[in-house]
Amino acid sequence: MTRTEDFFAICEEVVTTVEREASRVPDYSSCHRNPRQVQTKTSIGDVITQLDRTIETSLIEKLTHIIPGSQVIGEESGKHGEGLLNWVIDPIDGSTNVLHGMPHAAVSVALCEGAVPRVGVVHNPFAQESYYAVAGAGAFSRNRQGEIADPSHKPIAVSPNTELEQSLLGFGLPYDRSKAPRIFSVAERAFARCQDLRRRGSAALDLVSVATGELDGYFELDLRVWDVAAAGLILQEAGGALSSWDGTALQWDSPERKLDVLATNGAIHDAMRGFLRE
Repeated sequence: MTRTEDFFAICEEVVTTVEREASRVPDYSSCHRNPRQVQTKTSIGDVITQLDRTIETSLIEKLTHIIPGSQVIGEESGKHGEGLLNWVIDPIDGSTNVLHGMPHAAVSVALCEGAVPRVGVVHNPFAQESYYAVAGAGAFSRNRQGEIADPSHKPIAVSPNTELEQSLLGFGLPYDRSKAPRIFSVAERAFARCQDLRRRGSAALDLVSVATGELDGYFELDLRVWDVAAAGLILQEAGGALSSWDGTALQWDSPERKLDVLATNGAIHDAMRGFLRE
């Protein structure tokens, strides 16, 4: 078995594990806004629920069983363990959406070798859609209806659009609200140049939307490794481009590093960098 085949076998196991854990999210959404189960972290918009903690704890147990001795970087529990292979976990990307009953959120898991993603899995439990990739082997999706999962690997690819004026772009808002003027200024410049803008509240799903061609590009400030590692690999394996706003490669040498992310289908990357620099 080749190394890629090894990672693909791991990927399939991770997809099944993530789908199972994420199945709790829609039921939780139906009893949202329970103040006893919600806390804020860095700002009023940066929330954590009891379900975030529960899913992350369960994923850590199951993923470290898949690869004994692996390290974990979790959004809620931080970095622990030792090992070259490390799991990067976002238990619910879009917690605020879930709290308000909005069916748009994802569970995201990446397996990295050092700081290099090798496997990426993003699952939307409301649409029951999984997106996944193995480095060098392409990006795929599958749909689960009830207990039945489509076993086929359906390749996904970015849009062929080459014109910024014909592009649908996504963006996100930072938790640090002192940076709101900067992101709104960029969004205003983007809106003047593109066909339309969307802001939906889940970085992982926005990156995946670029990978599937639903969006042509996406930009956001202050993301962390757990927001980007899995979905970024899926995007790149689907033929897209991923960089910082200045065009340099993203660096996540620590979980604390904040990332200014630009993701596109590749064809409009330079054009988007143009209005980001203004």
